[in-house]
Amino acid sequence: MAIPTPNHPPTPVATGTDVTIDGPTDLGAKIVKHLAEKHTPAEEELWKLDAGKLRVTRSDKRSSLPEDLKFVWGATFTDHMLVIHHDPARGWLEPEIKPYGPLALDPASACLHYAPALFEGMKAYRSAKPGSKPVLFRPEMNMARMRRSAARVRLPDFDGDELIKLIKKLIEVDQQMIPPPPYALYIRPTMIGTRPTLGVAPSTHAMIYVILSPVGPFFPTKAPTPAPALPLANGTSISHTNGSSSELTETSTSGSTTHLTAGSDSVTYAAQFSPIGLLATTSATRSWPGGVGEFKLAGNYAPCFAPQQKALAKGYQQNLWCLDGRISEAGQMNMFVVLDQGEGKVDVATPRLDGTILPGVTRDSVLALFRKHAAGSDEKLDGIPADWNVTVSERDITLQEIIDTARAGKLLEVFGTGTAAILCPVNRIGLEDDSPDLTTPSYTGGLGPVARGVYERISMIQQGDIEGHEWTVECL
Repeated sequence: MAIPTPNHPPTPVATGTDVTIDGPTDLGAKIVKHLAEKHTPAEEELWKLDAGKLRVTRSDKRSSLPEDLKFVWGATFTDHMLVIHHDPARGWLEPEIKPYGPLALDPASACLHYAPALFEGMKAYRSAKPGSKPVLFRPEMNMARMRRSAARVRLPDFDGDELIKLIKKLIEVDQQMIPPPPYALYIRPTMIGTRPTLGVAPSTHAMIYVILSPVGPFFPTKAPTPAPALPLANGTSISHTNGSSSELTETSTSGSTTHLTAGSDSVTYAAQFSPIGLLATTSATRSWPGGVGEFKLAGNYAPCFAPQQKALAKGYQQNLWCLDGRISEAGQMNMFVVLDQGEGKVDVATPRLDGTILPGVTRDSVLALFRKHAAGSDEKLDGIPADWNVTVSERDITLQEIIDTARAGKLLEVFGTGTAAILCPVNRIGLEDDSPDLTTPSYTGGLGPVARGVYERISMIQQGDIEGHEWTVECL
């Protein structure tokens, strides 16, 4: 690509002469202006993403699931992938399902230098019922978020419905690799800028590709074992009655005692979780006001690796990101806290979407289920005590509020949500000043009644056990 040059050669300047420069001098700005002035086809003339043009080239290989269903998370892939190229002169070219393999990229591709790259995380689930069809969970939300992310880094737009059709076809081709619940087939739609020049400008060349990976639980699970009583501050403790329930007993300063019954704590739960620890991190941040934290961009992730390693070195699994005294996310998960507000009132709270937080599909689903429960609808969540007055809030949550609530024994549950984990309980939060950890009560199976209730319901929906649910879409 030729860079525009002045109409006349520059005038030599003697040493010591003051120089005035008129017009833009930034090379990137010149290149952007040059590209904008080039003739490009009108948008209506470009080919749209069209699932009807799909070509399928089948692999000679046909993999099968291991009998023991043991996977390194995200390291096993199916035999095929979906690839779609975008050309600035023609638009979206014919989609192709082809054997899984390396991508061919020009060394100057924009994604390798300036990170116009984004992705989504989705799953295909298969019900345990014989003959059931695999289902997707709210795929339209992933497509909407993917298109928003693409717009933020100026990658070409696409038809989300057409991409869903193509993903369904890819799943059909590799459907033998969908494991039974609680396992799933992880779906990674990715979009990258492939413009083969080094100019700092938007990439109108692009590629969408989709790969599939059978996965098990993201976080380690544990065998069911009775949870010991855990003493908390101000006379509060979690205790087990006859091995069948958890009861939070709070003794007030006046000597009176109230009880928050925490619901069934049976060891027969199918899903057993090992809670993780978070390091409340104020010395680094994942996102900031005016940044790109609300978009699922590849560039958001690598800068978090170093702070996460510091957390790991201190014995915590993830960071609890904090900004200006407010908590935001738990690692790459949305954050929820359950607070005892007294007199049977329990607040389920999550940080509001202020532009620094990724609007998670699981987050939105969990909030919707909690709101239906709180509204007293027929869709009550199992396990949450009927006498709990549950409220749901999206608001600013300060780290100091978490500290004060935990030390008062009022922090009942903490958990993260996301596609990979679905839900992950947190049982302790460390502070960077090395003061004692903030802790939550201990529950058999790893989940408290609030997290357990929503996890069981969302799992039933995702796996297609609630037939015809509005959030599930059949793949085949």
